[in-house]
Amino acid sequence: MKSIIKKTIYFFTPHKIRQQLKIWRKKQAIAKSLKRNFYYDYIRFKTHACPDRLFRHQEHLRSYIIMLYHSVEKGLALPEPRPGFGKDKIDMLFDALELYHSQHYKADNQIIAAIKALEAYIAFNLQRHYDVHAIRSRLQRISQHFLQASNENGSSGGTLFITKDEIWQSCKMNLIPFFEHRYSIRQFDASPVALDLIAKAIQMAQKAPSVCNRQSGKVYVFDNDEKGKAVLSCQNGNRGFGHTADKILIITSELGIFLGVGERNQCWIDGGLFAMSLIYALHSLGLGTCCLNWSVEQDVDRKLRRIAKIKDAENIIMLIALGHIPSQLVVARSQRKDLAEVAYFHTAENPIMQNNTI
Repeated sequence: MKSIIKKTIYFFTPHKIRQQLKIWRKKQAIAKSLKRNFYYDYIRFKTHACPDRLFRHQEHLRSYIIMLYHSVEKGLALPEPRPGFGKDKIDMLFDALELYHSQHYKADNQIIAAIKALEAYIAFNLQRHYDVHAIRSRLQRISQHFLQASNENGSSGGTLFITKDEIWQSCKMNLIPFFEHRYSIRQFDASPVALDLIAKAIQMAQKAPSVCNRQSGKVYVFDNDEKGKAVLSCQNGNRGFGHTADKILIITSELGIFLGVGERNQCWIDGGLFAMSLIYALHSLGLGTCCLNWSVEQDVDRKLRRIAKIKDAENIIMLIALGHIPSQLVVARSQRKDLAEVAYFHTAENPIMQNNTI
């Protein structure tokens, strides 16, 4: 009976009102979906990040230590560091290292780098006859705890002296052809990609900038076998070519390294920088890649996590189809916007771009 009444009311409702009702229902459904997906992101950030600085697990505290020791490194790298600078940060770093030791966490290269940064800080101040006796005594105690139990004595921290000429000699090349010939590859040959090439590219990409050097980026590598095909099935943009890729990569960003509410979106920035660096590193090794975006709703996100065994504490940034480039292929032109649409020069020089070309 209810169904008949609804159909009768619908039949006698004017067409314009019916259309407005459809639009209203669609808007309501979209609003509900947005709320569900924002709540999904909110819960995961709240659960896995550490905005309250209560350090519920090792990764929280380790990331806090990295942030603090990197602030020491940045201070030492300023044009004219002030003797005794950053005393509050130094005390906080010691407190964090002592807490790390009290929790019986194992020292790794990042913890040893923190100690090396403190050693560099002390050396800097001693050269300027600034009293760091108390700091040096505290460092000796904490160093004994970590260095004796660590195999990471080769780790480095602090600063590195380098000349402009060294930088220039290492990068003095015309990169325009390199950038212009980076295409999204959708035709791969059948030869397998060696894992050592992928590992080399990942190591290159680790030089990507990240907030306070906390390095949230991670890479999952899959063969394009049954598991790889299951991974690709979660992403619609690879249809028609994904099966020809030799490897599938998933790029993620670790939420546990973020330490403030203001960093709630930082995983996408750091993860994006890491992903782009990896793409260019793979390009430099002669490999073809196609970025597969991960703009999905929570149900699909959960599905890929189950298939790929990705922790809930990591955000999935994107997927990459990877393989060797065939001797001949067709690529999309992908015309870029005019420079005038992209660049806004708020400078005294106010250059006039005549042809919008490099």
